[in-house]
Amino acid sequence: MGKFSLRLPALAMVLATFAGAQSVTSGLASKVDSFRLANGMRFVVVPRNNSPSLTIRMYVAAGKTDEPLGKRGVTRLMELMLREGPLSIGSKDVTAEQSAMRAMDLSYDDWMNARQSGLTADRHAPQQAEIRFRVQKERAKATYRAGFFERLLEQHSIRFSSSVQADYSAFSWSLPSDRTEIWFKTQSEWLRQPSFRGFYEARDKLKASIIQELDLNPSSRLERETIRTVLNDSQYTAMMGNPEELDEIRIADAEAFLHSAYRPAQISVAMVGDIDSARARKWADQYFGKVPAGTQQSAPPQPTPSQSATPKTLEVAYGGPRISAVVYPRPPREHADDAVFDVITLWMKREMALARETLEENHQTNITVTPAQPGDRYKTVFTMTAPVIPGQSFDHGEQAIQSLIEALGKEILPDSTLNAIKTQTLAHLLERMETNQGLADLLADVQFRSGDWKALDSEWKRISQVTAADIRRVADTYLSDEHKTIIRLGAKGAGR
Repeated sequence: MGKFSLRLPALAMVLATFAGAQSVTSGLASKVDSFRLANGMRFVVVPRNNSPSLTIRMYVAAGKTDEPLGKRGVTRLMELMLREGPLSIGSKDVTAEQSAMRAMDLSYDDWMNARQSGLTADRHAPQQAEIRFRVQKERAKATYRAGFFERLLEQHSIRFSSSVQADYSAFSWSLPSDRTEIWFKTQSEWLRQPSFRGFYEARDKLKASIIQELDLNPSSRLERETIRTVLNDSQYTAMMGNPEELDEIRIADAEAFLHSAYRPAQISVAMVGDIDSARARKWADQYFGKVPAGTQQSAPPQPTPSQSATPKTLEVAYGGPRISAVVYPRPPREHADDAVFDVITLWMKREMALARETLEENHQTNITVTPAQPGDRYKTVFTMTAPVIPGQSFDHGEQAIQSLIEALGKEILPDSTLNAIKTQTLAHLLERMETNQGLADLLADVQFRSGDWKALDSEWKRISQVTAADIRRVADTYLSDEHKTIIRLGAKGAGR
């Protein structure tokens, strides 16, 4: 579908909604079936019989911020373990596999204890313990068929993708509609009794990947430096663990985290496509209804307010591409000004799009705007980044960012510009709602955030009610030099 290929009814809906005549969900109300199971798991089902396929989107209210102290990285491990499927699928002997996994965990403990003990007289003890662990790992592998679950999904044309963010974990499946019951059966069994096949191999690969990200990925490094300096009084400090913490995570730790963080009340599922609502309810109750409600995990620890002042400019030694970032602290999504930051972001993107040809001709810097980083559940930051082009200085990108900020505060935004932004935003929203993937993503997201898919209306309403005066006020209040911090990744001679 092209960028502006809205059907005529949708285009009419843009104009009607913009005039306040109807809501963005009015066309869905008679089609959507939403329900909650006794264990707290929530579903939103939208039947669409335009093709024999189904899109499923699942949000889990457990992200990087929710990881237990000393176990950083466990959410990304759960993402990898979901690909291994439930214990019952691919096991040669379930009891033998469980026993072998427990023995492997114990042998790993013995190995770590031998490495850390400074009292042992046997200098060969760590090597012998490592050998015993590796032998036990091979014994565990003999109890299951490696890769069986992924091959099963491929055989049934079920495509899977996933993403772990600061505030949540998201999972997507696309499948032929006649394979829907397979999804209900396998994913509910994984929540009840997951397999942890290849756990230690996956954990070691993840550790290496995170280290590489911090060394070479500008987004990961910028996120870490922002939390360390600007958000050091925010709950996002819970993400500041070291990759070495992964060495302390055993299978038992991952399983305990799953049964707490992935309990049904934390999960929202949206299903859009060729599915009957009554059958979806039946299978949800039959399969996911068996998942225990679980116990609530403890809240992330409250950060200790930093006594040091936030630096105005931070230079960071870094091996990846050089980046200038300008960050401004801002309130979380529940705050009344959240929608204003969204509109400011849209305005900035619009201004840059209009000027892109000129910017390229003059070798200017392209600017990326992120309204909330690393997430928006807690106090966060509004971030603008600019790559440092070879031959140019950090000042070049920072001046381009400053010019955009100054343009925002110079004069009240004309109504015509603001209306154009809102209309384009609504058109994009409606276009997403036309596709199964887009609608499933929207419904799962809003259900996860608010507990009610109908809150999609209020999300749009917040955007539509933003005024030019709101934009000027928020720019003056938050996007000022007083609150600005500049982070320079890759600065020569930097101390960090």
